[in-house]
Amino acid sequence: MKKRFIQLSTGEVFYRHWGGANDRPPVLLLHPSPLSSAFVEPLGYYLADTFEVYALDIPGYGLSEPLKPQPRRMADYVPFLLHFMRKKRLDRVYLYGTATGCQLVIAFALAFPERVERLVGENACHFEAAERDDLLAAYFPDVKPQPDGGHLLRIWEMCYKTCIGFPWTRVPNNSLLPEGVSIERVQAMVRDTLLAGEQYHVAYRAAFEHERAEHVQALRVPAVFVLWQHSVVLPYAERLASFPMPPNVRFVRCAGGIDERYRTIKQALCAS
Repeated sequence: MKKRFIQLSTGEVFYRHWGGANDRPPVLLLHPSPLSSAFVEPLGYYLADTFEVYALDIPGYGLSEPLKPQPRRMADYVPFLLHFMRKKRLDRVYLYGTATGCQLVIAFALAFPERVERLVGENACHFEAAERDDLLAAYFPDVKPQPDGGHLLRIWEMCYKTCIGFPWTRVPNNSLLPEGVSIERVQAMVRDTLLAGEQYHVAYRAAFEHERAEHVQALRVPAVFVLWQHSVVLPYAERLASFPMPPNVRFVRCAGGIDERYRTIKQALCAS
């Protein structure tokens, strides 16, 4: 794996890169917020025996510069992805995204379907308007640095509870992490949130606003959405899957652990 920066017209972007060009289009991996491409690094290694892989830090997260002016909707992030492809001379790509990254690849595929070979998504949901408003009212705590360090405890609580359930604001105190989720993973999430800073919520909020079945129904590219049994948002993802979809959009269920999940993602990318 190589770690690189690239200067785009939208700002400087950090990315991870595996392999080289082959007879397949490359895969672009997009991460959740407020995390970074480090989150999808294990998946990058897993796919690298078959694909050339790029994992990008979404602007404002990880080591990528934030967009100016501040984005207000998911479509505002689409130009950065297009400019990255142009700068790297990538005509068509496979797109993978989870959570916020999934909403970004959906938005990109809606805007530039001719650039997308196939889309694979995880943790894509549907929220009703009133439900979304209720969630957003408390979901993003203020993390402005405080003299007593109280913001650090708020960040830790948010990251810790996010690993347990959704929404994290309704997870009871003293809840234990599920099997397979380490305290080191929580610490990594805290580090990424601190990197994102006070504006950690920007893409996160835009993704919530984009979590609508109508966007998935409008896709005209081959698309597969993985429903993983251990996802904290599985009920909301199942709700999305219950909507009528065009024949190019399908949902697959994964009942195994991380290894089985990675195999399912690769199979979805390689499907004819």
